[in-house]
Amino acid sequence: MNAKVIFYSVAIWVGSFLLWGALFFWQWTNIVVLAKVAAAFVALGIFSFFPHLLAASTATQAGMAMASVAGGAAGFGFTILSYAFVVAAFIFLILISVRILLEVFLMKYVQTRTLTRYPQLEKGAETS
Repeated sequence: MNAKVIFYSVAIWVGSFLLWGALFFWQWTNIVVLAKVAAAFVALGIFSFFPHLLAASTATQAGMAMASVAGGAAGFGFTILSYAFVVAAFIFLILISVRILLEVFLMKYVQTRTLTRYPQLEKGAETS
């Protein structure tokens, strides 16, 4: 355990979280619009493969009453799917940026410290 490695690792995680958090805060409306487009493509794909999930409209009074309930439920599900895409994109972007930053800034240092401590690993190890 090295304090420098821990500090750099925590700083990369916090910095990545703050960077993407600020970007998502600044561009929130655009991100939500893009997430709704992605949710529409997913819903279109689901309903094209499973058309029986769409509510069949009938001319009866009960069918007309249920149409508004089904529309409201579909809108709520669509909203949940849109925000699930936003959360998934946020998590994915943080993870991929941390992975890249750790590889660029920290792995060479960790490898050199590890190889000095465990020289038998040097035989099959290549630096990244």
